[in-house]
Amino acid sequence: MSGIVNSTGARSGVIGTTVASAIGTGTDGYVLTATGAGVKPAWEAAAGGGTIIQIVNGTYTGANSTDTTSATLARPVTAGAAYPWTGQITGVLASSWVDIRMTFLVYMYRSNQIHAAGFTIYRNADFTTPLFVASTGAQYEGDAATNAAHSTDRWHASQRVINLHWVDKSAGTGTNDYWLAYRSIASSTTTIYSEAVSGFDPFTYTLTEIAQ
Repeated sequence: MSGIVNSTGARSGVIGTTVASAIGTGTDGYVLTATGAGVKPAWEAAAGGGTIIQIVNGTYTGANSTDTTSATLARPVTAGAAYPWTGQITGVLASSWVDIRMTFLVYMYRSNQIHAAGFTIYRNADFTTPLFVASTGAQYEGDAATNAAHSTDRWHASQRVINLHWVDKSAGTGTNDYWLAYRSIASSTTTIYSEAVSGFDPFTYTLTEIAQ
């Protein structure tokens, strides 16, 4: 006899010319898996990892940050003492990873000098340990060799969109808050622009929980 006869459920059947032994019904969520040459398949739990559990998006279009010239890493803050450059994802499993993406507009300038700034991300209330190093040359403009040729009233300035991307291992089960952090380099003045009424690009974030 050839073909496939009654090969599901708990009943035996025929596959090709070989008699297949009975395979019981599987547990909900299990998949029928080959277990080796000459061995009957079995119901097994689906392999974990790489599955997207949830995606959270957010946008901020309010007031710009205050200017900073500090080389100390900190969260950008508005004149009203708010810290809106942040994203939150809830119900995260301790075994999960979180893919973090932040996009924002930055303005940097310095009189007659090169200017630069570094950017990173804080997790939750730990504002001392960034997820990655904010490089001293994350954004860099100007040419030290030609600065002397500029008059003292000449300004070096740049405005550009920054994209940050990091995959973070969740610290535990519950809520994860991620905060943008920055610092100026070489006494540059750095500002995060986001004010929609002034025509600036918004701050946006996407947080994706991924099963391990």
